[in-house]
Amino acid sequence: MWLIKMVTYLGLRMGIASAILFSILNLGYSQEVDSTLWEIDIDDIVVTAQYAPTHSKNAIHKIKTISLQTIEARGVTSLDNLLKYELNIRINQDMILGSSMKMQGVSGQNIKVMIDGVPVIGRVGNNIDLSQISLQDIERVEIIEGPMSVNFGTNALGGVINLITKKSQLRKYNFNLYSKYESVKRFDFGAGVGIRIVPKLLLKLNAHFQEIQGFNYVDTLDEKHARTFVWNPKKNHNLGGMLRWDFRGDGQLIFRSNYFTEQVDNLGIKRRLSYKPYAFDEFYITNRYDNSLKFSSSIAEKYFINTILSLNNYERIKQRIRLDFDDNKETKLNAEQDSIYYNAIVFRPVLASKYEDKPVNFQVGLDLNFEEAEGKKIRDSLFAKDKYSAIGDYAIFSSVNYKPTDNFVMQGGLRYAHNTKFKSPLIPSINIKYELSKKIKTRFSYAKGFRAPTIKELFYYFVDTNHYIVGNNQLKAEVSDNFQFSIDWNALRKNSHQMNVSLSLFYGDIQNKIDLYDYVVVNGEKIPAAQVDQVSTEYSYFNQDRFKTVGSNIGIDYHYKKLQLKLGVAPTGRYNTANQDIADIPEFSLITETIFEVKYGFPKLGLDLNFYLKNHDKVLRYFLDEDDEGTVFTNFIEQDGYTFSDLTVTKKMFKKMISLTGGVK
Repeated sequence: MWLIKMVTYLGLRMGIASAILFSILNLGYSQEVDSTLWEIDIDDIVVTAQYAPTHSKNAIHKIKTISLQTIEARGVTSLDNLLKYELNIRINQDMILGSSMKMQGVSGQNIKVMIDGVPVIGRVGNNIDLSQISLQDIERVEIIEGPMSVNFGTNALGGVINLITKKSQLRKYNFNLYSKYESVKRFDFGAGVGIRIVPKLLLKLNAHFQEIQGFNYVDTLDEKHARTFVWNPKKNHNLGGMLRWDFRGDGQLIFRSNYFTEQVDNLGIKRRLSYKPYAFDEFYITNRYDNSLKFSSSIAEKYFINTILSLNNYERIKQRIRLDFDDNKETKLNAEQDSIYYNAIVFRPVLASKYEDKPVNFQVGLDLNFEEAEGKKIRDSLFAKDKYSAIGDYAIFSSVNYKPTDNFVMQGGLRYAHNTKFKSPLIPSINIKYELSKKIKTRFSYAKGFRAPTIKELFYYFVDTNHYIVGNNQLKAEVSDNFQFSIDWNALRKNSHQMNVSLSLFYGDIQNKIDLYDYVVVNGEKIPAAQVDQVSTEYSYFNQDRFKTVGSNIGIDYHYKKLQLKLGVAPTGRYNTANQDIADIPEFSLITETIFEVKYGFPKLGLDLNFYLKNHDKVLRYFLDEDDEGTVFTNFIEQDGYTFSDLTVTKKMFKKMISLTGGVK
């Protein structure tokens, strides 16, 4: 209790946003070792977009890995709070829609989020709410920046984030508990159990509960706003399980099931305070059910097969009520209730060769996706069923890996798809990895990317007294061209000193970008109103925009015994659309991110010290404006930059079975 009081006091008195108490209990019995962990440093093995599990230094793609050790050191329990520390990633918060992201300047609608290769569905505002993704059972996170559309299809235009779950344990029985408290009235609690039922059968179960009671920067004295919050109250529950059966050799069959539910409360202001006061309250409920079956195995030691079958369900429900305070009566406003349901089926078998005695290897796979949506704002005339739509995307992809020498690898890939709603583009890619020496590795890639129009963008219908937004079934897929170059230099490796320096450069150009515009009808065809110098109150989606990003990423990692230092700088240029009309507007607005990390261990005391700092530069957005006399001029909006920092201290006790972390944000 003294630690909670001390940290909370420091967090409040020093003006720091929150205080953390994070504890882990991890107990195990029996020394029966899981064969999948033999002779493998799991933090160095990556699987995303690889022919087979591969050491990260040999992967042809540059893959950033966030290990379990890092997740625990940062004391985070959701994906948004983990990613906010990473360079080239910017997390945005919305109190209703949740957490979204940008990566290399590209918005989250173009970034595919997966768990064990299974896409997470349920985009709200075209973004996955990252705060809903629990890290309770996550072993590591793999990030690939830039288009991965050849391997993963739509929504991978800007990159992929793949969360790898825990599938192994060293002991026959394993139990863990953790709890977390922040002074901004946030509570987390989680528990897990693993049981090796028989030598070849492993069962794992886990649960996570989170509650945010609501937060304001200052206590309000205004009775009218006494119920409202800057940070809305919410609760969520996450329940999951895994069953793994091991076959002879490295064959595995894994069934995973997960259920998630969340409610966000948006409480309204008090109205008519002097006589029968009342308020309008909104509740946003999310339910997500994820089930997957995965089989992987080597075949005759020459091939590797990986097959995924998944069924995912998602529903988001909006409830609006009137609350009368005198009699505490709740009245459901039926006309303002809303809900939308998504179902997705994915079948993805992939076969890859692993010839060790030949310079050429190949990969070929099918990626069959079917998604359906149902809700009162869906209007698709092609289906007899009302308020319903569905899209099928059926693709074949392949790549060839050529390694003529030990220091040179080249890989080319191609994806062809048939979509039931629009014409899919042919997607190529090429990757090259060349080792200049044992200390210097370079990578270069060119990739085409695409994003398919969503069911909402195609068939949305939201018309009432305050809104007129309709879908556009004539949309085309967004496409992009992307170039990446990186160089990694092992600058120092002597005695206990290690230093690595990395440099990455990227350029991306997205055409046919989809966005919402006011429109008019000309000759029976919807066109953006600006094309005919008009203004309208009716909106629809159009392939009107173009977007470019250019930037770099410079990082230095230094290790000396128990000391780790990390410094990174990432300037990114975001395209100004208005530059097409006025040359005085710069083509790109430069935004710079900087990170600094320090980790130090005190083995004799069982203490680990971790400090993280990240600075986001200000953001300028240019646009064309018009004065009262009709003169067009250049204007801009400036969003201030900001810095956040976290300090955590971790104490491990009782043979590392208990871990206690306290800190300030």
